[in-house]
Amino acid sequence: MLLGGKLGEKGINVLFMQLLLIGMLVVSLFGRLDFFVFGFMEGVLAVAYLYVLFFRLRKAAKDFLPYALFFPGLLAFALAISFSWTFSGSLISGSCLFIGIAAAFLIFFAGFSISQGRPYTTGVVELAGEGKAVVRADFDVRTMTNAGMFLVDARKSVRKGDEVRLKVGKTLLGRQPKEII
Repeated sequence: MLLGGKLGEKGINVLFMQLLLIGMLVVSLFGRLDFFVFGFMEGVLAVAYLYVLFFRLRKAAKDFLPYALFFPGLLAFALAISFSWTFSGSLISGSCLFIGIAAAFLIFFAGFSISQGRPYTTGVVELAGEGKAVVRADFDVRTMTNAGMFLVDARKSVRKGDEVRLKVGKTLLGRQPKEII
């Protein structure tokens, strides 16, 4: 369970859901071959995705509401892209549909960030030193940070095992915790 130790239960479930979404997009590449096979495979992947979300991730996430709002939206956009690729009559109409779906996704993402986003995440101190700390943080959909160990600034005294709030900042690799607040 090496992977589970690094990602945690929530991170494993989110990774599995991401793989299911990728599977849906791959299946859509072959959708023109047989509609019934395409529909069946997309349906199986969508049901598996919803099962992981509502039965496995619900148990792993302390604050489930943001996950329940964000991940079904991702599923809807993946299905919309899959069906637009499969059933668009030409490259031009498919491209227009894709651009429309991408624009709708950006609006969805902006709305989610405004309504559910926050500038901090939480983590557990693994190692504390003078002015710095190593913190283990889990995946957080509200800040769009990945799970991992992070070296952060510690302006206040912390000890190993303390649960702390972490200010999130932008880096070249995305968003990640920067300092203990």
